[in-house]
Formats: sequence, C-alpha cells, structure tokens
Amino acid sequence: MKNKVLKAGGISVFSTILIKGINYFTLPIFIRIMPKDDYGNYSSFLSYISIFSVFLSFGIHGLQKAVKTDLKDELNSFISFSFLFCGAISIVFFGIIAAFVFDLYFSIIVTTASYIQLIINIYSCKLSVHFEYKKNFIISVFHSIGVISLSLLLIQISFFQNTYLDRVYSLIFIDGIIAIIISCYIFLHADWNCIKNNFIKYLKYIIKLGGPLVLYLISNSLLMQFDQIMILSFCGAESVANYSFAHTFHVILLTLYCSVEPTYSAWKLQTIEKEENLKSKTISSLLFCLLVFFGIGIMTFAPELVLIIGGEKYEDSSSLIIPFVMTVFLICLYGFYTEIEYYKRETKLMALPTIFVAVLNVILNRVFIPIYGYKIAAYTTVFSYFILVMIHLFISKKLFDTKKVYDEWIIWLITVFSIIIAIFDYLCRNMLMFRILSLIFFFCIIVLILCCKYKKIISSYLPFKEKSRI
Repeated sequence: MKNKVLKAGGISVFSTILIKGINYFTLPIFIRIMPKDDYGNYSSFLSYISIFSVFLSFGIHGLQKAVKTDLKDELNSFISFSFLFCGAISIVFFGIIAAFVFDLYFSIIVTTASYIQLIINIYSCKLSVHFEYKKNFIISVFHSIGVISLSLLLIQISFFQNTYLDRVYSLIFIDGIIAIIISCYIFLHADWNCIKNNFIKYLKYIIKLGGPLVLYLISNSLLMQFDQIMILSFCGAESVANYSFAHTFHVILLTLYCSVEPTYSAWKLQTIEKEENLKSKTISSLLFCLLVFFGIGIMTFAPELVLIIGGEKYEDSSSLIIPFVMTVFLICLYGFYTEIEYYKRETKLMALPTIFVAVLNVILNRVFIPIYGYKIAAYTTVFSYFILVMIHLFISKKLFDTKKVYDEWIIWLITVFSIIIAIFDYLCRNMLMFRILSLIFFFCIIVLILCCKYKKIISSYLPFKEKSRI
C-alpha cells in the first residue's frame, strides 16, 4: 500500500508539472495575442463555471473519499446516478438563471460548460482517491493540448472574430469530448438494477453528506473566484485582466499543492485511523515547508517573472503576487484542519465557517473595491482565509487532539517567518539581490528547523551507518 501511494503521488506530481508546464509555457502567447478586455472576460467566464460546476455537482466530487469506504462495491452505479442527479439539477439551474440572471445565449453556454466540468471533476476525484493517476494523466494531456491547440487555431483564423469566444468554444468542445467518453464508460459499467433498487439510498447519501459539503465547496469557490466577478462589475475587464494575470501565480503554486493533496489526504486519513502519528507529523511538516519554500521563491522573483511572462502592460500586477502566494499557504493550513473534520464526518462544521468567511469576503470587497480599486481584493482574500484558518483550528481542536497528527509549532513558526520574508520582499521589490539573500536565509531556516526536529528520522535514511566502537 505504501509503494502504491508513493507511486501514485509521484505520477501525480510529474503529470501536473508536465501538463501545467505546457499551459504556463503558452500563457505569454495568449496574453500577447488577446486584447486585455477579452483576456479579462475569459477569466471571468472561468470563474463562473468554476463556481457553478461546484454548485451543480452538489458536492459529490468532494464525497469520493467517503464513497470509497461506504459504497465500495457500488462505485460505478453511484457515479452514474450522480451524473443523472446533477443533470436534473443543471436543467433547473438553467431555467432559473435564464429567467432572472443572464440572457438565454449565455445561460446555455455557462450551464453546458459547468455540467461538462462537473462530470470531469467527479471522475477525476474518483481516479485520485483510488490512485489511478495514469487515467488522470491521459485526461489532463488531452485537455491541455486539445484546448490550447484549438484555441490557437481559432484565434489564428479569426473563426469567431473574437478571441474570448474562440477560447470559450475551444474549452467547451474539448472538455465536451472528454465528458462524453467518461459518461459512456461509466454508464456501460453501471449496474442499472442496483441504481433502481438503491435510488433512495443514494439520494439520502448525497443529501446527508453532500448537502453540507456543497455549501462548503461553493463558499470555498466563491472565496477563490468571486473576486474577479466583482472586479468586472466595479472596475471593468481590463482590471480583471491585471488581477487574473497576477492570480496565475497563485494558481501555479496551488496546482503544485493540489497535485499531491488527494494522495496525501487519502494517506492522511489512513494514518489517523492507524494512529501512525510520527509519520503523519513528519510528512505534514515536510509538505508544508516545501510548499512555503516554493511560494517564497515565486515572491522573490515576482517583478522579474511578471516582465518575462506578461510584459510591461502587466507590470502593475506584480504587487499582487505576494498576497496571492500567502493565500495558498493559508489554504494548505486550513486544509490540514478540515481533514480532521472530514475524518469525523462533520461536514456541517466544514461548511458553516466557510459560508461565513465567503460572505465576509464579498462584503469587504463590496465596501473596499469601489474605494481602493481592484488590488484591495487580493488583501481582503488573505484576511478572509486567515479568519477561516482560525475558525477551523478552533473546531478541529474541539473534535480531536491535533497535536497528535501535526507538529503545529513548526507549521506556525514557518508561517510567521514566511510573513516576515513576504513583507521584506515587498519593501525590497526593486532590489533583486536583497530578495535573493532573503530566499537563501529562509531556506537555511527551514533546513535548520527540520534537522533539529527530525534528526533521528533523517539520519536513518543516510547512506552510511555509525561505525561500531571496538
């Protein structure tokens, strides 16, 4: 089992780096060939489908860890039922937004794209939980290369005479093919008699666990995506483009974390159940320290990265990278604590704080964006996530002795040091050498702390043994 987890995690990280590397390599191309308004509108569209797909999925993709244990022999049947259930929700959702929110054309496009996305998300989560990363890798390759190639082709021939529409329809077409293949595979392997006999059971299961979880996932999605929608309303598409460009660095770091998170999360639940506390503490600390070091590296070279990737027209975005990176650190922290709540099946406790903080973030943005402009949204998001971490920290400690599975003093000490380095990098944003020295200093601090704490564990892996005394 240990080798399987390590292999799955390794394949996941490799595939993520490869696929996202392709995406980020082509990012400067799209930034330069798309007008700022089109780039901003496309980013806003991605935010819409990210939020709507979570809502329409009713939290089912977040249930996969529980489904693996609770419905082991009925997995394909449950997922088939989930696709049909989400399809019914999507039809109702389309009727509501077409009548009261958007025009008919946009309602069709955004609902279709969201339903396609949720099918891929549910199936990808199922593959991750069962360590089937080869299939996930194939899906990712087809998605990335397909969307990028078709987008560039349509833009080159001016198919829609609008780069925003060229990218939107490329995304829907390629992901639509993936969703159709997944659906056919799942439906062909489903036991329809099982679905018929367990219809009420599956429905109750989704409502009981997925209901609270969908609120948590939607609120979390709002925290991550709704900023861009509000900026579009108050400041226009050009400001969304600047914000979205800086947000790309947040996505890069978050993607690295998310590439190992499903494997880590499944393994984490196993270590808690088996009370393998030392393993849990060590891996959790190493994972967090590695994430923070990569984040500090991005902050260190933020001004230079902006000029290389986006050019001078996005130079104003560089100051937003630091709060975006800090947000990822906080996402990792609150993820640690929500694992405890998930282990206790307290999905309601996961949902309520996130709803509160999402509403808080919307209020803060509504108040401060018209006054201070679009950049303030990055800082309100950092503040909101910090409040969220504090609430989940309090809840998880009520449910479980978190010190058994986390070396919290290491995690919080590294967090404090990262905040200090972030402030220093911001103040020295025009002095590259000072920023490089701060990165080296921070790396030495991390190594020193880990060596002091895990000296025995690290020495056990050294390629030599202490010579026996004569």
